Amino acid sequence: MPFQRLGRLFSSATAIPWLVVLCGTVETIERIEFVAAKTRDLRGFLTTPIGGLSITLTGLLTLFLVVLWPDLKKRCPWLALRKTIHERVHDIEAQCIPKLEQTQEDHGKRISAATEVLEIMTGERTTNDALHRELSERLTVLERKLQVVDAKLTVYRSKNA
Repeated sequence: MPFQRLGRLFSSATAIPWLVVLCGTVETIERIEFVAAKTRDLRGFLTTPIGGLSITLTGLLTLFLVVLWPDLKKRCPWLALRKTIHERVHDIEAQCIPKLEQTQEDHGKRISAATEVLEIMTGERTTNDALHRELSERLTVLERKLQVVDAKLTVYRSKNA
């Protein structure tokens, strides 16, 4: 039974797939030979005095770029490279957390004001139940938002602790 299935590999219906496999194999072998030839040429060049000088200059240029990169990055905004992890963390600490804390304070003030209005309304037993329900709903929404902001702030602080 298994040999019958293997027999299908050599049927006339598989001629084109075998041709594709053969072409892919030949191309891979040619590519390996090409890379090997180019590597020999490069090695030959690097063993010459000019090749040694080019290696030395490339190394020095790389060292200068490592030292000067922060200044170059600021002066060349068209490079538009991704921010490093340290820059992203600094942005979060300098911008996002103060905004979250301010939002949390604002929501706290709004909840306090809504609570006061609600206490006044319930204390007077006003007949305006629609206003009472609306304020209760707003208070619930604000409390949910405050919980979300508080949760985000807690998660961020726990990650950076």
